[in-house]
Amino acid sequence: MSRFKRTEILQFPATDKGDSLKGYWGQLGDPLTIQEYGAINTVHMCPTNPSLVACTAYSKVQVYNMETMELHKSITKFKDMAFSGRWRRDGGLLCAGTGEGGVKVFDVNTKTLLRVLSGHRAAVQSCDFVCDRTGGTGTGVVSWSDDKTVKLWDFTVC
Repeated sequence: MSRFKRTEILQFPATDKGDSLKGYWGQLGDPLTIQEYGAINTVHMCPTNPSLVACTAYSKVQVYNMETMELHKSITKFKDMAFSGRWRRDGGLLCAGTGEGGVKVFDVNTKTLLRVLSGHRAAVQSCDFVCDRTGGTGTGVVSWSDDKTVKLWDFTVC
């Protein structure tokens, strides 16, 4: 018969983390549900105004104001699907891929279509603004398409 060393059970002081977390969760209000007509594929917060959120769903990009919980702007200049609505660093422009294989660049304040960048042969699932080396707002867009290509677009906005 062999002998075993008895396992010593350590006792730690009790901590109540529920009180510290209860204060955080108690600050939050009830969630707001907004019904969309199609699947939401991208949500992107404005870099200069965090209360503005661009929500890309079906064939439109809608900008919501989270402070007032209301629709701020609606961009519906798409024939087919809209994908990956993204803000530019200065919060003035928004780009979105299309189901036709292009990228559309909009001025958010006026909802004006500034550029249509076409060249892909399939839907553009993702796009984003690129910054220049000087740290400016950038005058380019990069796009990824279902035709297995990545394109870097250069444009100037007056």
